[in-house]
Amino acid sequence: MCRACLCFVVSVVGPLLGLTPAVFADIFVLESGGKIQGELLNRDEQPRTKYVVRSGAATINLPSEQVRETIHQSPADLEYARRAPVTADTVEAQWELAEWCRNNLLVKERRTHLRRIIEIDPNHQQARFALGYQFLKGGWITRSDARRNEGYELYNGKWRTPQEIEILESRARAESTEKEWLGRLKKWRKDLDDRDRSKQAYSSLASIDDPVAAGPIGQYFAGERVRNVKYLYADVLAKIKTGEAVNVLVQRALADDDEEVFYYCVKKLSEIKPPHVGDPFIVALKDNLNRKVLRSAIALAQLQDKTAISPLIDALITTHPDVIDTGEFTTAGFGNGGSTLAKGDGLMTKVTYAHNQPVLDALSKLTGADFGFDKRAWRIWYSQEKIARDAAQPTINARRD
Repeated sequence: MCRACLCFVVSVVGPLLGLTPAVFADIFVLESGGKIQGELLNRDEQPRTKYVVRSGAATINLPSEQVRETIHQSPADLEYARRAPVTADTVEAQWELAEWCRNNLLVKERRTHLRRIIEIDPNHQQARFALGYQFLKGGWITRSDARRNEGYELYNGKWRTPQEIEILESRARAESTEKEWLGRLKKWRKDLDDRDRSKQAYSSLASIDDPVAAGPIGQYFAGERVRNVKYLYADVLAKIKTGEAVNVLVQRALADDDEEVFYYCVKKLSEIKPPHVGDPFIVALKDNLNRKVLRSAIALAQLQDKTAISPLIDALITTHPDVIDTGEFTTAGFGNGGSTLAKGDGLMTKVTYAHNQPVLDALSKLTGADFGFDKRAWRIWYSQEKIARDAAQPTINARRD
């Protein structure tokens, strides 16, 4: 259909639409800017080449390229089209129609009538509240404006302070950058195994200094199997030297299966000596896995962390329970009454008592003393040392002459 003919159709059909709006169920928005209201007769046509529309007594064929959008009207839309033009312009009638819109989920239309109500009666409380107003300091103000006056901004559907928004946006930027780093690391790690690209990949990895890269490096470090690549990751993390980078070095020192990687990570930590680096190793002295206890003691000795002396005394001899499945159901009898106690469906707890030589070595290195595995002797010595240290502290004379 030519554009001139199409404009003619819109001009002819337009007046008809106003006569019987409830008859039609669809609105067709045209590329020319006009609209046609009617019933689509060829709904099942696939692929669609045209729209066959019945509008009043006329049937119109619209080429598909002439229709920008089709708006399907619900029964509520049609009923609203019937009610709205005949509703009186009074508070009572407009409120009744607004309530009808609320019950029929016509949100946009409801707001239209609520706004008309407060134009007629600015102090209509129900309409004000429904539109999100509250009465504050002698005047009506929207809840949104009230929150903004309190210093909040609407961000992703929630009211937040500017500080919270900055944190969330910073976190989002960091997450985006982390994804980018994961992509780069994946490529460079693959290139390390390529003879022609390995030199450039190594150089790219070694040059990383972005703090955001620490987390992604930690992910690749945990899954790495080649010792020299692990060394490279440790070098980069030591250069970055942020809290997250240090945490990765500590975790890999405690968890990596390669003993040499453990020593290398501890060496890097002792070189950069970040504040409180010994704290996670002190916590690990209580770990159920004895290997972590021993590694922690070695690390604390190398880090020269004397705050670990008391926890190391506690860790001289440690117990490590382990649940073992024996495959048998065992019971134990007690007393003359023949009562029994089930110990479990083949499950037994084995407790290992470990005398931890690396812990003793660490204590000796940090204190210069040696009481073997005698915890009591170590405790007496430690108490005496503490008394001596306290006595050596200068006292403040608070008396005024």
